[in-house]
Amino acid sequence: MDDFEARLARFFYDPDEDVSELLQLGEAAAPPRLQVEPREEYLAFALGDERFLVPLVGVREVGRVPPLTEIPHAPHGLLGVMRLRGELLPVYDPACLLGMSEAPRVLAHPSAAPAPRAARVLVVYAQAGDAGLLVDLLLGVVRLPQAAFSPPGPGVVRTGRAAVSALGHHEGRLHCLLDVEELLA
Repeated sequence: MDDFEARLARFFYDPDEDVSELLQLGEAAAPPRLQVEPREEYLAFALGDERFLVPLVGVREVGRVPPLTEIPHAPHGLLGVMRLRGELLPVYDPACLLGMSEAPRVLAHPSAAPAPRAARVLVVYAQAGDAGLLVDLLLGVVRLPQAAFSPPGPGVVRTGRAAVSALGHHEGRLHCLLDVEELLA
């Protein structure tokens, strides 16, 4: 047997060979199990060309834009109130609250044009009481792990509020994660 064949014979497993020490070594060095990070569900929507997310557990319901009643001397960003199964709920313009527009859209005035067909009202849970948010387009439910988000950094929100709590990527687009409590504060 030449040198190459001898080395080859040592390389391959021989059924008569004692490998008990190798088997014990393999058990101790088992590969680590991959931890799959749980994914949270978010409701994605658009305000103009921008994409936003709110945690799905914080959304009570979604509906078409109902007739709104104007409130004289309303706080900044309040579009009006709507009646939902006997309950009066305030409806806000999040684009205005986030500083994306200077004044809220006019939807509650009798001469106002109707809301765009794709617009929806998200009724969200809030400590001060449930409220509606007028969004331009509902994009659907998105499942993302926490690792998909990063802090927004200074100067992201022009109003100085911390309503944008994180930035995340989904399907190649940047989405802003909203803190509803901060937005409505």
